[in-house]
This record gives sequence, C-alpha cells and structure tokens, in this order.
Amino acid sequence: MLLPFEQELVDILGPGVLADRGEVEESDCFPGQIYMDGPRDGKRISEGGWEYLKLNQRSAGITFCDKLQEIVWKQLKERESLQVILGPAGTGKTFLTVAHAVEMMANREFDQILYCKPLVSVSRSRFLGTLPGTLEEKIAPFVEVIFDTADALNKAAEVDRLFREEAFCFLPLDFIRGRNLSHKLVIVDEIQNLDRHELLSLVSRIDSTSKMILLGDPNPIQKDIKGKSAIRELLMDPRFWESTLTSCNFLRTRKRHPVIALVEDILSDA
Repeated sequence: MLLPFEQELVDILGPGVLADRGEVEESDCFPGQIYMDGPRDGKRISEGGWEYLKLNQRSAGITFCDKLQEIVWKQLKERESLQVILGPAGTGKTFLTVAHAVEMMANREFDQILYCKPLVSVSRSRFLGTLPGTLEEKIAPFVEVIFDTADALNKAAEVDRLFREEAFCFLPLDFIRGRNLSHKLVIVDEIQNLDRHELLSLVSRIDSTSKMILLGDPNPIQKDIKGKSAIRELLMDPRFWESTLTSCNFLRTRKRHPVIALVEDILSDA
C-alpha cells in the first residue's frame, strides 16, 4: 500500500517515482533512480538502456527487512549530491543512513559527518536558546537517536570515538549561515519540519565534494511550524527527478510496534 504522498507523486509525475512499481517503461524512469528487477536484483536507466545491479539481502552486518531497504542501501552508495529518504517512523531511515555514514568515514570518503535536525520539541514550547546549559548540554537530547542507532548497529564504541574526535558532529540549524561544508557528509533529519528558507539555507552550504542526505516523514500531519513543508514542494517538481544530482526513495515497512500505525491512522483521520 502506497503512502499518501507517494500516491500524490505518482498521480503528478508518473510511476517512475517508485522503486518497486514493477515493470516500468524506460520512458517513465528517472536518471539515477534504482528500480527493482525481480526478487533480488535492481536496475537503473543509463545511456545505453538498462543497467542491471545485484542486490544483497545482507550487507555491512545489516539484514534488510524488505526490498525497499536494499534499494535505499544501494542508492546511498551512489554519488548524487542530494539524496532524499522518506518514510514513517520506524522504517529504518536513520538506521540505514548512520550505518552508511560510519562506513564512509571508515573508508575516508569524507572528512566529517554532520547531523542536523530542527530543534523542535514535541510540545514546541522550548527551543535551543531557552534550554539551560552549554551548547553541548542543549543539543545532547537531539543526538541521542544517533547513539540509539549505533547501539542497534553494534557500533556504539566507533560512533562515540567519532564524536569525541569531532569527526561526527551535531550541526544546529541556527548556526548554518556562513558555513562551507566541503568534504562533509551531511545528514538532515526531520525535514518535514523545515520551511523553504531553512531547506535552501542548508542545501546552499554544500559543494561538489559534499553529500547531503535528507530524512523525513511525508505524512500530511507532519508539517513545519509555519504549516508548510518545503520537501513536498521540492519533490512535486519534475526537475528534481530529472536531475542526475538528486534521488528520492521511500520506505514503508515498520520494525516498531504495530500500534504506532494504528494510532497514527486514527489521529490523522480525526
């Protein structure tokens, strides 16, 4: 079953926005996007037609829970400057991206990993500037997700070392202006909470030596504090999909308790 936002994209841009659409015509596919080809293989369009790729059910110590996770893992290894991964909570967006980031640092493909997340609490009543303590103490609650993921990957010691050596850092959105993010792998989480100005401010900081991965939940009830979602606007434009510099993939299978989906369905219909 497609996510509501996926269906919107299919209605506007065609079946080529989906990795698991089945048999799609070459004319419907977008450059750089990886599509499923059978139970364990993938393919993408190239100048000479289809290029076929081998997918692995297990890689880098990760056992994928479905084919879409395999596709995302394969796509993460590509060199698009801007990659988007969307899906509800618990589908493995952060898990796969952090695993990829740690692997990239081990291979010395980037100088530093930067993790950026809108500093918005669940109640939206307290922001970074009003929290007590030093900057490190203020941002600590927002990076716990990285350490939770590292524990699940059995890489807690490695991630802790990267943080101590400042090879893995949290980047507050408030401090992005003036930064030059050369040779950086930038992970931006909760992008559904970013407005147009914030998203543009982030993307404009990278260069040809950098890579930015945007993670978020496209659920319609997830909106930024101004009631708009910049990522929806970005992905609705066919120019994003037609570029070889960008890619977008969706995840649907949750590994968390099924009651989450039940509560979300009830509250989104209310």
